Amino acid sequence: MLENQLSRWGSVSKVLERVGPYSKVFFVGDSDDTGFVDFVNEFPPDKDGVVRVYSSMFDSTMLANARAGRGDVIMVMPGHLESISADQAINVKGLKLIGLGEGDERPRIQYDSAAASISLDTGGIHLENFRLIASVTAVTLGIDVVGDGCVVKKCSLEFDSNGDDFAIGMTVSGNRGTIEENEILGEDTVGPTHGIQLSSSNYTKVRRNYIIGQFSNAGISDTAASQGLLIGENFISNQDTASSITISLTTTSRGIVYNNRMATS
Repeated sequence: MLENQLSRWGSVSKVLERVGPYSKVFFVGDSDDTGFVDFVNEFPPDKDGVVRVYSSMFDSTMLANARAGRGDVIMVMPGHLESISADQAINVKGLKLIGLGEGDERPRIQYDSAAASISLDTGGIHLENFRLIASVTAVTLGIDVVGDGCVVKKCSLEFDSNGDDFAIGMTVSGNRGTIEENEILGEDTVGPTHGIQLSSSNYTKVRRNYIIGQFSNAGISDTAASQGLLIGENFISNQDTASSITISLTTTSRGIVYNNRMATS
């Protein structure tokens, strides 16, 4: 049967209910996985000649084929694993990157250098359901949210052995961001400084995150004044006996802090 864009939209809209009928959907998986190879055969280039299946969620050709403001989606297969050693910048406005799978079967991004990071550099980018794993000591930054209106949801920032960690789990300098239902899981050792660090991030919502580790600064902090913040329903455990700060905001920040559960050592 001749393929058309609407038939493709019907197949993915069951998973992504808000995907637009004119959006392009790309798929990422492990090229050496037999099942994924079979899947690739089911999705040849589309009617525009655009390849739809890739082996990296940061593939430059795929990102070049994604169009700003069209609502394009990258769906990453369960169990996918790739490593990064430098900053991976996402610059496509409104792009969604969705990891498929639950628990440990969520796609994994392994940070193999202290300079590795993921940057959401423009507006409306949505990053959801990934495991981000520090594989070296003191990864400088896990996720850098620069664009306005970005969403980071249901991601886990983890470590793969004692002594490996994210110095800063996430920074948010864009406005109107949504940071919710993430996990920042640090071991009880010296290394991490901030869990989530805000900086002039106005009207940003930080909700229902689980943050644990030995943070020399705080679990959630604001290094430059932010207005209209909403920080609530987070679970924060700072195991740093010298600091023991869970939430730290500048005196000129404004907003609502509500119903957080906090513990210190």
